[in-house]
Amino acid sequence: MKFKPTLALRAAAGAITGAGVDDIPADQLFYVGGGGSVRGYPYQTLGALQTTTSASGGTDITPLGGKSYGELAAELRLQLSESWGLVLFTDGGYAYPDELPKFGEDFYWGAGLGLRFITSFAPIRFDVAVPLQQRDQIDDDFQLYISIGQAF
Repeated sequence: MKFKPTLALRAAAGAITGAGVDDIPADQLFYVGGGGSVRGYPYQTLGALQTTTSASGGTDITPLGGKSYGELAAELRLQLSESWGLVLFTDGGYAYPDELPKFGEDFYWGAGLGLRFITSFAPIRFDVAVPLQQRDQIDDDFQLYISIGQAF
């Protein structure tokens, strides 16, 4: 058995200045949540949301995006053998309507466990993440992510 631990850390932030959030095209705003961001939460849902009730009685959720964002992530990667690894992780973040992110304020945190099949070109990732601040009618009990390459 080959025990090879690695601690990986990531911090990211961004800001848009000089224009109101309504004056910025939606595809140029910041969005947070989901794989590659904060695992455990649905894609792009960590920020301002617009909720509407559909004709069928369900709830439709539209992410509005933000002028700034902040994200933090940590992974403990354990290589168990030449072909297999295990990862413990936590991610946090939020997209803010203001020009500057407020690290820590309104952050939503997710945590999880991942299995890695290590190939000659990149690891194949199988991650299960849970939202640590689950929101009613928005977040599921867990999210499953399958992808190729390191998370960061």
